Amino acid sequence: MGQLNGKVAIITGAGSGFGEGMAEGYIREGAKVIIADLNAAAGERVAKSLGANAKAVTCDVANADSVNAMVKVCVDTFGTPDIVINNAGITVTRVLLDQTEEDWDSVLDTNLKGCWMVDTEAARRLVKLKKSGSMINISSILGARVAG
Repeated sequence: MGQLNGKVAIITGAGSGFGEGMAEGYIREGAKVIIADLNAAAGERVAKSLGANAKAVTCDVANADSVNAMVKVCVDTFGTPDIVINNAGITVTRVLLDQTEEDWDSVLDTNLKGCWMVDTEAARRLVKLKKSGSMINISSILGARVAG
């Protein structure tokens, strides 16, 4: 217990599933955690269940303004993030020939560009302070195999 005392973490997609579980673990280890999720109600539910060291921020990782605002809330509330966990991700469950260009763009914007934007915005803050940090990018089993 307490291995993350004094650390600040941003976890995207933390309103449910793996992200929620990671947030619980980080809080248990002493970190202050931004629960970043597109689903505002889910993020609020998780933050409320975790107490004062968690804050929900509605964030669309595919939108630069939303990402910048989320990181600013983190800095203003808990300080510069030491840890970023990019867990938010989406998939399109239609077969390939039924998918649209918009489907493709949405997946890439969320799963790839979103990681880059969150990491970059946090890294800018760390570099400015000459501080180290950790960027953890989670991927799905779908990165290794196709769902059928």
